[in-house]
Amino acid sequence: MPRRLHQRAIKKMAALPPELSYETARAQGRGLDLNVELRRGSKGVGLFAKKFIAPRTIVAYYVTKIYGASRRSRYEVEYSVGIPKHPSLVGDLCDASLSSPVRVNGRWVPLWAYFSNEPSPNESPNSKLFPAMTGRFAHSKAAVGERYRFKLVASKAIHPGEEIVWCYGDDYERSYASSC
Repeated sequence: MPRRLHQRAIKKMAALPPELSYETARAQGRGLDLNVELRRGSKGVGLFAKKFIAPRTIVAYYVTKIYGASRRSRYEVEYSVGIPKHPSLVGDLCDASLSSPVRVNGRWVPLWAYFSNEPSPNESPNSKLFPAMTGRFAHSKAAVGERYRFKLVASKAIHPGEEIVWCYGDDYERSYASSC
């Protein structure tokens, strides 16, 4: 990764308020048996497999607050996610974006999906982001002010040490090379 982009990624994470920071996330996961961990990699902070992750396994959650597409939250637009079937709404980071990991089907799952990166040109995506329509994080409605939850799901086997990467979508404005 070019030095300029690496510095931008670090700066982007440094701009987050303390409750959404790398250090806070790591502290919340300490002592829990998680499948993933946060590490500083070639792209800045990233989400990495700590254990083998089977396809179709929920890797992490992403909790957003819904805003009208014309209004932005206090966080950078880079973290925005379009709300499916609601083109006038966008989900963005909120204080609940980094709550403590939750217990799902007998294992701990962190709310760290927003730390995951896009694949480099020589990588292919190994996960996908979906609305969390069922289970513990199901949401009842998509309206301004409500929370909307997504789940990052492994699309193929992910081995220990591999970075969790997914394509942000065609509307994402990139200033770097990606295989997406």
